[in-house]
Amino acid sequence: TGATIFHPTLTPIPRLFSAALTTLGASTMVFLGLDVGYNFVALIARGVFRHDAESWPRLFDAPWAATSIADFWGRWHQLFRRPLAVLGTALASNFGLNEGKASRAGSVLGAFALSGKLHDVAMWAVGRGADPTRVSAFFVAMGAGIVLEQGWKPRGVLGWVWTYAWTVGWGTRIVDAWARRGLVASMFFPERVRLGKILVRLGWRIITG
Repeated sequence: TGATIFHPTLTPIPRLFSAALTTLGASTMVFLGLDVGYNFVALIARGVFRHDAESWPRLFDAPWAATSIADFWGRWHQLFRRPLAVLGTALASNFGLNEGKASRAGSVLGAFALSGKLHDVAMWAVGRGADPTRVSAFFVAMGAGIVLEQGWKPRGVLGWVWTYAWTVGWGTRIVDAWARRGLVASMFFPERVRLGKILVRLGWRIITG
């Protein structure tokens, strides 16, 4: 049925801490689901159809090690990078942001705004409505974080803390939108083809005879 990740019975600090942990768990689920699906397809492409390794680069590059917002999104999957970058630049040009630093900032914000709308439409397709104030706001905030970093090059431990604080802090909003619509209970793969559960059930049968 869905519910908020901001537990109403908790005091403010524990409530925020709980929401942040839920957000980390949800992002890990997304990361693992996409990575497993991609690697499965890559295995077939390389093993059966003999594709070159260069045709199937790793989908992620240790995003948890990022020390800036730009670094994080450079390590996240790049499946939609090209179309979002092209359309984001076109969107920025329509608003007259096509020169110098304004051009880069506009392109970044345009690309992330379009990504937000893409994710909002995907959530709307579930049949429980859209939530642009949370979903789109998260992606626009990611673009704004990258723009802010143009004047400050975060790195090291401070950069890592900044990256986690910004992404997880804003991430609670998009995960809350998902949770309110029951999406945190969804599965990337049907129950009958989840290899981990199949192996656990098989092992249990062997143990119990």
